[in-house]
Parts: sequence; C-alpha cells; structure tokens
Amino acid sequence: MSSICQICLKNPATAHLSEINEQSGEMQELHICNSCAAKLHLDLPNNPPSIADILSMAQADAQDEPEVDVELDISFSSEDAEEESLHCPDCGISFEQFSKNNRFGCANDYEIFKDQLEQLFDELHGAKQHIGRGPNNSDQHAQLLANRIRLEKRLQDVIAEERFEEAARIRDQLKELDE
Repeated sequence: MSSICQICLKNPATAHLSEINEQSGEMQELHICNSCAAKLHLDLPNNPPSIADILSMAQADAQDEPEVDVELDISFSSEDAEEESLHCPDCGISFEQFSKNNRFGCANDYEIFKDQLEQLFDELHGAKQHIGRGPNNSDQHAQLLANRIRLEKRLQDVIAEERFEEAARIRDQLKELDE
C-alpha cells in the first residue's frame, strides 16, 4: 500500500517532499497526490514551494470550498509514541531520532527497529520486500552457485570415503565451473 495524500486523505501520494528545519534540525515530510498538486497550482519539479507554503495554500483553498474537509495528517500516531520509547541498547538512539535525522547510530539499530522499518518501507514503496528486477543473469548465477556448493559438498564426502578417482572427476567439474 502506498502513501496517501496528506491534503485530501483520499488519493495515493505521487509526490513526496521533505525538508529539514534549519533551526530545530527536524525533518518534515509531505505526501501529496497529483490532483491536489494541480488544484494548488504547484510546479513541484521546477519550483517546489516550502511545505509550510503548501500547507497554507491548502488551508486557504479549503476555506474557499467549505464542503472539503482538510485534515492534514502530519502528526505522530499512538504507535509512534511506542516507537519513541524504544531505544537501541548499544548507541541509545530512538526511532524518533532516526526519523528526524535519517541516520542510525550503529548497525544494531536495523535489528532493533526492524518492525518500524518494515512499516516505513511498506508506506514508502508499497512493499516490505524488494520485488523489482535483478541482474539479467541472476537466475543463472544462482544456479551455478548452488551447483558449485553441491559439488564441493560431494567432493568432501567422496574424499572422506577415500574414493579418489571420483574425487578427481568432481574436482575437474569444479574447474569447468570456474571457467
């Protein structure tokens, strides 16, 4: 599931803006759909306004159209409050601090915040696991690697059983794989 527009709360967001507050260092994000961007006459690719300006324009637009209920969803949810209390035992960083700075404190953070990261990836990319294309020869490479591992295991077994002629044939097969 992709991110929902934070202006209309209906359509999938197609533009994802982020900016860092120079005074506090906090990062603010806004996800907006094409129709809201067009309605607010935004030129996002060439001249994106600040998030504050976009929110002001959306609020002004909502006042012009009373039937539209603009409820901007840029606050933390109750689940986010739980995330705040979770800290890495090694470096002490919280998920809230990561969200502000987009940097972890240590490698252990990936495991500590695994659930929150999966949720974040699901919101940003619509999936928790990469489903895109791989290298053109990835299937062939994986098959060769599996074959090599199978042959190396077989070679160890044959040597342990002192069947050296068969071991020589397997060794030759491994050399062929290397070429």
